[in-house]
Amino acid sequence: MKSMRAFSLAEVLIALIVMGVAGIAMMASLWMLSGLFTQTEEYSVAQQAIETAFHAVGPQISNAGLGMPNNKEGQGSFAESFYSSLTPPVMAMMGAEGQSWGGPVTLATSPDLKPGSFVTATTTLPGGRTVYGGTVLYYAWSAPTGVRVRAVEFPGREIAQGDEVKLQFADGDVGILESFQYDGREVGISEKNSPAASHASTRRWITFPTVRAPFWLSGWDNGGTPGAGGSSQVNSAIAVMAPESRMSFNRLLSRYEEVHLVQACRLYLQGDELIQEFFDTGIQPSDCTRKILAQGIVGLYFTFDPEKRLVTMYVAARGGNPRISEGSAPADWPGFAPPLPAEARKYRILTSTMRWRVRN
Repeated sequence: MKSMRAFSLAEVLIALIVMGVAGIAMMASLWMLSGLFTQTEEYSVAQQAIETAFHAVGPQISNAGLGMPNNKEGQGSFAESFYSSLTPPVMAMMGAEGQSWGGPVTLATSPDLKPGSFVTATTTLPGGRTVYGGTVLYYAWSAPTGVRVRAVEFPGREIAQGDEVKLQFADGDVGILESFQYDGREVGISEKNSPAASHASTRRWITFPTVRAPFWLSGWDNGGTPGAGGSSQVNSAIAVMAPESRMSFNRLLSRYEEVHLVQACRLYLQGDELIQEFFDTGIQPSDCTRKILAQGIVGLYFTFDPEKRLVTMYVAARGGNPRISEGSAPADWPGFAPPLPAEARKYRILTSTMRWRVRN
């Protein structure tokens, strides 16, 4: 009879309690693992957006100002070098003429290409250091074309401001300059990058790295058609340099200098998209080329330290799926930057920072 005795009520209750506790623990573990998987997936989406943004602009910002005029003693000579009554004030938008701050990087409060939007106030970092700050970054750099000058003609013994310089290239090189592409974008020297545009109305700033002075390429030599077996000279490259008191220029343009095409763009946030807008051929909307570099970006801020020559980019990106309730802003988002929008806090947010040293 003893071997056939059933479980007692106490034993059954104990077994149910043990199984319940084990089940609850298992469900909690599965719930936690599911949450961690979702969180990891969300942060991976945000991290990918941040890395895409940094990868797209990093090489350009790190080369800002190379082969271009120096911003001598903070006197605004960089912007002043690109002013000309014969050209639109494209590169001049990198800073106001005669102002104490102007260089290959400029910060602004809105992407409207108006000097009034450029940041003149300063931001204090947590360590007490004072820097410039803004939500829009303008920067300029020069892209090498591989085309070298074979001969140079200019009046006098040195090139002076406003002198016309005739640049002679090898046959076929002018065609390269016309159809030159950068980052998948047609940036040739014809007006509005149109093959049908008149050669006499070219619109392009060019530089030569060892000379560090900008030239406005205003037209082709009248002696023949470029690259067609006749003359392959480009005429009327106007050297638009800052006044001698602002920038020293005592080196002659030598043969076999490589032509660099000046590039200028701005970065800003529109909705949750990181926008890069090129304006190196003009400031009208029809002249600008607009690219979406990354999506899911909910915060963007820049600082520029003029003493250390450091550009810092702060980026906040979100995951793909919203939560039911609004969360708090990340603790590592800088307090001196504009707060992240409330709508963005419904997502998991990841922040990151990147710095580049401007070598000019």
